[in-house]
Amino acid sequence: MQDVIVIGAGPSGLAALKEMLTHDLSVTAIERSAGYGGVFRANNPAVYEDLYLTTSNYFMAFSDFAPLEPEAHYSSKAGYQRYLDAYVEHFDLLPHIRFETRVSRARFDAATDRWIVDVVDAEGEHTLEARHLIVATGSQQEPHRPEFEGYTGRVLHSSDYRGREEFEGKRVLVVGIGESASDIAGEISEVAAETVVWSRRPFIVAPRYPVASMARGYDENATLEARPESLAKVNELLEILSTSRMSNQLPLAAFGLVRIGMFTAIRNVPSISDVAKCAVRWNDVAMNRNFWMQDQSVVVTKTMRLPVAACAGKLGVVVAPRARFEGLRVEFEAPLLDERRPETGDDFDVIVACTGFKTELPWLESEIEVNPRAWFRHCFPPEHEGRLAFLGWARPHQGGLPAAAELLARYVALLATGQASLPKDLPARIAEEAQIERRYYRGSPHVDTLVDYPAFMDSVADLVGCRPRMPNPLLEPKRFLQFWTYPNWPCWYRKDGVGRDPRALDAALASAGVDVGAMIPLVSLHFLLWAVTAPLVALDRLVGGGRGDRLGPGWLVRRPKRTLLHRSEVG
Repeated sequence: MQDVIVIGAGPSGLAALKEMLTHDLSVTAIERSAGYGGVFRANNPAVYEDLYLTTSNYFMAFSDFAPLEPEAHYSSKAGYQRYLDAYVEHFDLLPHIRFETRVSRARFDAATDRWIVDVVDAEGEHTLEARHLIVATGSQQEPHRPEFEGYTGRVLHSSDYRGREEFEGKRVLVVGIGESASDIAGEISEVAAETVVWSRRPFIVAPRYPVASMARGYDENATLEARPESLAKVNELLEILSTSRMSNQLPLAAFGLVRIGMFTAIRNVPSISDVAKCAVRWNDVAMNRNFWMQDQSVVVTKTMRLPVAACAGKLGVVVAPRARFEGLRVEFEAPLLDERRPETGDDFDVIVACTGFKTELPWLESEIEVNPRAWFRHCFPPEHEGRLAFLGWARPHQGGLPAAAELLARYVALLATGQASLPKDLPARIAEEAQIERRYYRGSPHVDTLVDYPAFMDSVADLVGCRPRMPNPLLEPKRFLQFWTYPNWPCWYRKDGVGRDPRALDAALASAGVDVGAMIPLVSLHFLLWAVTAPLVALDRLVGGGRGDRLGPGWLVRRPKRTLLHRSEVG
């Protein structure tokens, strides 16, 4: 019998494997394919090869293994796989992975107090046993294929997409508005006779390089491929606006005010690019519904490929709650946004459904509710008291999924070694947090995996005992400024406490370049907003101790944003 079995050897599974080994636990990872890396695995047919990540190489790096390249950039699929290759080699993970092995059944045997896992490989059926089971297969396993009743043309899912060539001269409707929809629609629009993107709900798009996107001629994909040295700085990245401590120390109203000011400037300054203006125009449909929350209540599509293509006249965009289908004809009902080209018709030869994936675990024999909001910290179903953990079901609204999975894996390792325990009031905590998350992310009610990265990471770090402490501004002035102004990268969670590895933090921060002059206006603005709102926050803590309904009256101004979700507290 082993201590732990990990199912899946993608980024989350690899992080789990490494953490278990670090704590001297006996562990095996089960991987059904011939290689590790999950969706980033080389030649994985389910993912298009020219994929670029939406968070930087520093955000996608694990906390104790710095990026291979010091320049801040967005890795390609192949580039991130190279990083995983180096990670696997450095920590000698390969001997602990069983490839081309499928799990046929997993069940907890109360009589023997262990998990019984049946697997099948080329040699036949085998049974493994372990005290703890980690499911790291990811939440997006099986394609969600909606029905388009009445439509008689060809329908395919984004997982079936292999390239734009087959769409040459066709009229194509792309359903969905995520990163995959944006990339696929952008590619297809280069060769199709007509391309229209349809979203049922209002959406938000954001540039990977916010400042650069305001310049005329901005082409995000060309920029990603070229990796200009001028953009290889921390201050050029989207994540500095969304995950830095200085941003998330503000109440949400002030956090939103920064965006309101930025979007107002984009609308009204003539020299700013049409691409940026287009994105803001689309975003207004969603943000006007949740004015002070701005981009926080919905999933953000972190790519400008759609606005670039739309401004070039290559595709149109429609937001409408419903559509009627008859033959090849598609009629959108009550559209909130309709920016199709004047000559666009209503007939489409092909529908490409970029409608995501769903979780299916037919091999898991358990009565748990398969919903991350029914699990403690999107990881632990209460029925199994920490003996079953899911990694990859905490999807940060901003920030990297591997970072959240790795920190949770550190907590799992402490549970497995008896160095930590789950909170006693688990059902009440889960119910409270789920209710707040649903209210907060009301613009994306179908995405139960969403978490707020800064709050989530600090809340899990408190469980692990590794929340980073603020550096002394007199003894470490540079590190103090980095602590507050840099993105909240995973490496920060090696600064203090359990699992402390300051060399890992030093290695990451030493190589991350920054334009100090460009940071001054941003830091000054946030300091001013903090000075204005700090008395309200202090009064709330003095009068109510920071307790009560976190989304109760005045919540937009009385609590720091990073304390609204996941029971995160001010550190």
